[in-house]
Formats: sequence, C-alpha cells, structure tokens
Amino acid sequence: MRKLLVFILLTLLQACASPLYQTFYSYDPPDTPEGKACIFQCENTRMQCEQLDDMRNNNCEQRAEMKYETCKQKAEIAYEKCKSSGGKYCIEGWCNKETCSSTNQCVNQYQRCYSTCGGRVTSETRCVAHCEK
Repeated sequence: MRKLLVFILLTLLQACASPLYQTFYSYDPPDTPEGKACIFQCENTRMQCEQLDDMRNNNCEQRAEMKYETCKQKAEIAYEKCKSSGGKYCIEGWCNKETCSSTNQCVNQYQRCYSTCGGRVTSETRCVAHCEK
C-alpha cells in the first residue's frame, strides 16, 4: 500500500513539474585558413581550461569530503558526551557536506574566442522535459 501511495505521489509531482529548457549551440567555422588556425587555438585553450576546472572541482570535492568526515567525528563525540552527562537536548547529525560545482567560464571563453576568430556561434533554447505538446 505504501509503495502505491509513493508511486501516486511521484506521478502527481511529475505531472505538475514545469517545463525544463536547455540551450544548444551550433558553431559555423570561418572560411579562411587563418580563422581555422585561430579556432584550433581556441579549442586548445578550452581543453586546458576544462582540465583546470576539473582539477579545481575534484580538489573542492576532496576538501568537502574531509571537512564532512571531520565534522561527523566531532559531532558524534559531542553527542556522546552530551548523552553521557545526562543532557536532554542532545543533537545528533548536524553536519552538512559542501557542494562543489564547475563554472561555465570555459564554454563562454571558447564562444568569445570562436567569434573573435571569425566563426559564428548560434544558440537555440529547446524544451527537453515536461514540454507542452
């Protein structure tokens, strides 16, 4: 019975969900050999940017995990200490894990570089979920 109730609730929530949109980009390269060479440099710079962004994000996630684990250990010690001293209002599990996210700066820089080289970047926003039919 409980599973059926959860299924019905999830179905109702999904039916009430707002449409989800995503922007798609297309790239038209320049005609000149110089422009194409310039685009090649843009691509190299973008790849380096993305590698650096990935490293930063991985480091952030590692730091967040370490902080979270340390917090959990301290919280458990504090909780046990509170309980053993007869405390009535001991709080358990008050740690939160930091969230890390990468930026879109690499894509934005690439698009500016691409345009500067004579290429054309066009965008189209389309509904990808919960779309009206």
